[in-house]
Amino acid sequence: MAQLVERCFWEAEAVSSNLATPTKYLQIKMKFVFISSKIPKIVTKRICEMTGKMTGNTNVLYITTPTNTYEKDADWVVASRTDLLEQGFKVTIFDIKDKTSREVANAVSKNDVVWVSGGNVFYFLYYAEKVGLKKILVDFLSKNGIYAGESAGVVCQIKDLEPIKWADHPEKAPELVKEGMQLTDLVVLPHWNDEKYGGIMEKIQAYYKKRRIKVHTIEDGQALVVDGGKIEFVEG
Repeated sequence: MAQLVERCFWEAEAVSSNLATPTKYLQIKMKFVFISSKIPKIVTKRICEMTGKMTGNTNVLYITTPTNTYEKDADWVVASRTDLLEQGFKVTIFDIKDKTSREVANAVSKNDVVWVSGGNVFYFLYYAEKVGLKKILVDFLSKNGIYAGESAGVVCQIKDLEPIKWADHPEKAPELVKEGMQLTDLVVLPHWNDEKYGGIMEKIQAYYKKRRIKVHTIEDGQALVVDGGKIEFVEG
């Protein structure tokens, strides 16, 4: 089931002004898929519609760096990776830690979708800044690429990460990063009504609402899909 909730065309200023690549034309072209966990089948369909390709011809770069602070065989890590692989995409598993900017840019350029896994958002953002991932992704999005994120891959886009500390472990990052990538000005909170994170996410939502920041929430099994100016909640 899909629900169109609004149409929103952002001004150029919605993306951080310090980007090296001009972004005015990007605002009606950017494509995002935000997932809590458990990929809805309709998300696979939406990605194929946006790429114009079948799953078997859609290349996905699966960035697993956020999972590095967890056991490699942790149940949720294995389940998340398996879930993505079972969608039928051509998946390349990739860790940006210890990679050069050129290596990351080269890997990104060969794919239709860049998918950032769940895990530790602060750890991931430290290495994202180190390799200049934001600039690389701006260029990728300008060429019809799709950014997909799951859990940490969702909240890493939020500018003000202060309340995200309540749901994560910022001390596991080599250095604290205080702001997210801001490829979009949308604030999306995953794991809504989740037994583990539900109460924390409500506190985080209240933090942003107090600052008059609109918040979108998604439960496990739901997704928010952005195709240019169209924003759509999907599930099932």
